Amino acid sequence: LSEQTDLLGRAGEWMAAAIDRCFEDDGGTLWIVDYKTTADALPANAIAGYVERCRQEYTRQLQLYARLMALDRPGHPIRTALYLAEPDRLDELRAG
Repeated sequence: LSEQTDLLGRAGEWMAAAIDRCFEDDGGTLWIVDYKTTADALPANAIAGYVERCRQEYTRQLQLYARLMALDRPGHPIRTALYLAEPDRLDELRAG
């Protein structure tokens, strides 16, 4: 219960989490990947800003997913990333 309280900030409440992609690589690291799409193609000069906005908006969500998965995998490495369909880019988010 204390771990749930730390994660959610409220004791005893459930949360739903939909992880888009989760896999273990050959080295035993668990990867959690969240897919992001856009309605329209991005012009080349907008890609850097889009990537940064996605990083800012979704880092906390992926950190929460990592903490939830760590409850089932204590001591095992977990890495998180965004897959940005437009511009076809995998962007790893560092823990922190």
